[in-house]
Amino acid sequence: MWDNIIKNIFAQNQKFITSNDADGKLAGMLLSKYLNWEFAGLCDYSGQESDEIWLVDPDFDLVDAVFVGVPVADPDISCIDTHFVAPDEAFIDTYIDSGNKINPNVMNGLVRWNDDNSSDFDKKYSFGTTHFIAETLIKLGLITEDILIKVDEVLDSISDSDSKSISDSKIEEFAKANDIPLLPSAEMVPFEGLNGKKDAVHKAVLNNVSLFFR
Repeated sequence: MWDNIIKNIFAQNQKFITSNDADGKLAGMLLSKYLNWEFAGLCDYSGQESDEIWLVDPDFDLVDAVFVGVPVADPDISCIDTHFVAPDEAFIDTYIDSGNKINPNVMNGLVRWNDDNSSDFDKKYSFGTTHFIAETLIKLGLITEDILIKVDEVLDSISDSDSKSISDSKIEEFAKANDIPLLPSAEMVPFEGLNGKKDAVHKAVLNNVSLFFR
């Protein structure tokens, strides 16, 4: 099952919207380099009112993208993430049945709540989306294992600083040293949703709500 889902998601020439942080940007850069994915936008989803989906093309349909580093409940939207937490087993089953979402914790059954109201979350995948994508690309035979060390080095150097300029500088150094293109510097506009409002899909993306499974 997971082999088929990985094959469908990690296909050539997909379009993607990635989380607006260093991990998401690095993950998007790997996908652009090794699968020829096309950058479609960025997403902030910290639960704040200012959160937004930023698109290169204002008329772009969210269902045509794979969200990277962003857990999305909507069954019609594809995503690769490592953050998803399930409130119950039915939620997990629906997530899997969608067939267009991939998460190492779901794959390993480490996000289900147990009958005693405990969870296996302490055993969750402890690395970032970039690591998971790199590991998958390695298994697909597209890159070699040394990329994981390089990813570790750049993310560790970024985690030691809160400066966006330093973060951007470290990502640029990584890109240049490994011949991996940066995400394009494109002018983006906020996604307007249906009728200029934040519709249910929009809210689901930004807030990681589970209304589509209720």
